[in-house]
Amino acid sequence: MTRSCTLVSPTSSGFCGACSSRTRRAGWLSPGSGALYRALHAGASGDQQNPMLYVSRAPWGIYEVLEEFFDRHGIPVGPILFLREWGVSWTSPLPRKAEDHKRELIHNMLALYGELPFILIGDSGQHDPEIYRQIVEEHPGRVLAVYIRNVSRDPKRTREIEDLAKVVAGAGSSLVLAADSVAMAEHAASLSLVSPETVSEVRNERMAADPTELESQTYGIQRSTPTRTAEAVAQGDLQDLVESGSEPMPPNVIVETQAQEQLKEL
Repeated sequence: MTRSCTLVSPTSSGFCGACSSRTRRAGWLSPGSGALYRALHAGASGDQQNPMLYVSRAPWGIYEVLEEFFDRHGIPVGPILFLREWGVSWTSPLPRKAEDHKRELIHNMLALYGELPFILIGDSGQHDPEIYRQIVEEHPGRVLAVYIRNVSRDPKRTREIEDLAKVVAGAGSSLVLAADSVAMAEHAASLSLVSPETVSEVRNERMAADPTELESQTYGIQRSTPTRTAEAVAQGDLQDLVESGSEPMPPNVIVETQAQEQLKEL
């Protein structure tokens, strides 16, 4: 059983969406996310109490609203790092770019939880692929997996996702480009980060939220070595999967070496 620290990067619109009592789910809380976050917090044994960290661009003033939102949806409590409140001082009165500060915050969290591997969760439509790529490059061996919500087939974002995938694959880690939380849960269970029951719990929560929404097809880019896996991404395998297809939902794509895949079966 692997202990881990999970860092979630919600979209600013998602956190602000929690302020409305009429909002059933925020943009970052896609159906099944609550069950997934609870499972990552509990770990494979169910009582690991793994750290959960949240990074937000929302203003500090809505903290109490977020607390209520977390409680309502059963989201594990953890530190919420507000980017808008950081980076301003007497020596630096102008706030830095949110991306720069976000990267520094993640660096600090990696140092704070120095004994734990990290799971990074983000969104393909934001700056998360760029930031997470730099984190994996600068902290080799610390990031076990990167889960990116695949929210569109926009070619403008494909290149950044490809760059992230090449670095993650080259580092021997896993990238899950997921259109739904079920794909993330399946991968986390295969790495013993969560209990096997998590997949059905996430699927049930997702179905309860929207019974008509179909699960996306899952594809894999897996080669015998990290280098060959990264080369497959560079040759366009990921782009072909992300941008092709006529299904309404983007596909799930898992990028990792075959050695990772074989370890799951042991």
